[in-house]
Amino acid sequence: MPPPQPGPWPAVSIADTRGILRREPLTPSLARAIRETLAAKRRVFLAVSRLTSSLACDECGTVVRCAECAIALVYSRAAAQLVCRLCAAAHPLPDTCSECRGRRLSPFGWGAERVEHAVRRRFPAARIARWDPDAARGGRGEAQRAAAAVADVVIGTRGALRLFGPASLGLAAFVAPDQLLRAPDFRAGERTLGLAWAAAERVAADGALIIQSQNPGHYAFEAVSRQNLHEFYQHELTFRGELGYPPFRRLAVVTTRASEAAETRRLAQAAGAALRGCTGLTVYAPVADRGDRAHRIVVKGDADLPHLLEEALREFKTPRPASRGIIDVEVDPVEWQF
Repeated sequence: MPPPQPGPWPAVSIADTRGILRREPLTPSLARAIRETLAAKRRVFLAVSRLTSSLACDECGTVVRCAECAIALVYSRAAAQLVCRLCAAAHPLPDTCSECRGRRLSPFGWGAERVEHAVRRRFPAARIARWDPDAARGGRGEAQRAAAAVADVVIGTRGALRLFGPASLGLAAFVAPDQLLRAPDFRAGERTLGLAWAAAERVAADGALIIQSQNPGHYAFEAVSRQNLHEFYQHELTFRGELGYPPFRRLAVVTTRASEAAETRRLAQAAGAALRGCTGLTVYAPVADRGDRAHRIVVKGDADLPHLLEEALREFKTPRPASRGIIDVEVDPVEWQF
């Protein structure tokens, strides 16, 4: 059977924001599209992200990544260094971009509050609401949701897309989706694609989706623009195959916790040593998390990963006088909590 024909799709445009968006989150084309959509009495959704923990070049858009793991390095302002959440390698802050030699490297991003302020300043007559379901809970969250349900312009994170049904928007836009691509997660490209695709499905066929990006040529955005998932997965599978990420190998996250930081570190070191002693596993160094109250070890393996993990950690199942901690093992994690 021939593949099904794609359904209606909005006009998708990708705005190159390299070197701009330092003082104003709305490019002229996006501001104009919002004005036209509001004039037509249609609704607008502006997608933002709270992720700003990695560095990228403001001039060419290149994200600073781990040379071994190819995921974004996490930026620590306090420690003045970059750390890989997979292999635990630490690096000093670079002075220049490795691609263009530019000197403007920053964790810069536009949060929901700053975008809301800019939209209210430009469109004072519009009903504008901000909603981040992951951050606002309880009575405050319900109030934000109620305001967003009737607003002309909704500014929110990915969870706010649940407000809108298929083809219910006149315009959807991503203010700075590069924050999603900077996430220290090997699935960052796939998650960005999923969010942009979901937004496009909620825009009417005669509406528009605008993506403002410092990486305008990224294959996730190109796939959404062309409504072509096959094109995306060709690139994504090549990337994952070269570095041994799922679906080519399986992943597990081993987390150690204890009442004291020293005990947590000791338990992580012991678990890591046991795992490294098992043939067939690729074991990365423990990475501290949650104020040093937990350490996480990423393990790669093949189809027999669960069996090998059980064998390697069998000794920790029996009570030991020196053990006062907890070891959690999650195989094939859906959410990457780094």
